[in-house]
Amino acid sequence: MERICLDLSDSLREYLLREQEKVKAEDFDRNCFINNLMHPESFLLPTDSEILYNGMSNISDRSINIITLNYTDTLEKILLLGTKGVAGDGIDSAGIRWKFNSLLHVHGTLSGSPLVGVDNVTQIANKEFAANEDLRELMLKPNANVAIKSGIDNRCRDLIRAANLIVLFGVSLGETDLIWWKEVGARVKKGAKAVILHHDAGLGIEHHENLIARYERRVRSDFVKKASLEGVEKDWRNGIFVTFDHTFLSGVVKSTV
Repeated sequence: MERICLDLSDSLREYLLREQEKVKAEDFDRNCFINNLMHPESFLLPTDSEILYNGMSNISDRSINIITLNYTDTLEKILLLGTKGVAGDGIDSAGIRWKFNSLLHVHGTLSGSPLVGVDNVTQIANKEFAANEDLRELMLKPNANVAIKSGIDNRCRDLIRAANLIVLFGVSLGETDLIWWKEVGARVKKGAKAVILHHDAGLGIEHHENLIARYERRVRSDFVKKASLEGVEKDWRNGIFVTFDHTFLSGVVKSTV
């Protein structure tokens, strides 16, 4: 099993390195991406957008931190991180000050060893493997982070616990990352807002807006369960916002036509 786990990680890394080379910084509009990061409310329906910022303080100053589950350097390319002369802060056309603070890869990058596996021992069916500390550090992503002692998991946890607004984009909300959905849930309990930008996966709601609410309830209910939030979905409608607007990257990815 150890050989299988290591081979899987190495093979994934080799494949993604090839794919990563195909992605070029010039394919993206950095300013559009930053604007989208600063204004998640622009992807919500008017009523939700109003509720989202009702009572939130310091909305004229926005500090951005990104935690990514992705292994590639695509976000670095979009944001031109590491490029000489690129500022980490600015003021948008509406006069809102923004500052980009950090980009953290919680599961590692392709320059090292990408962490693959599941969330906790209950997700390992083989009881002998689940009881083996060496294998747990290969098969459980949280344990692997502790083993490598980079501290990145603690930094990510600190960012979530200090956040006023958490936007979930490009994630599947899967069972293998429950530790992070529970961290978000714990922060929402303390008053933070969460926005889930959910891919519509061909739901066909573009011209049937009266169906949107039912799909929002399904996504929110799933998240409430995975985030270990007390109560039911309707108890969190003013704290967790769901949108099926899949245009988040439409202006960021430049047209090739």
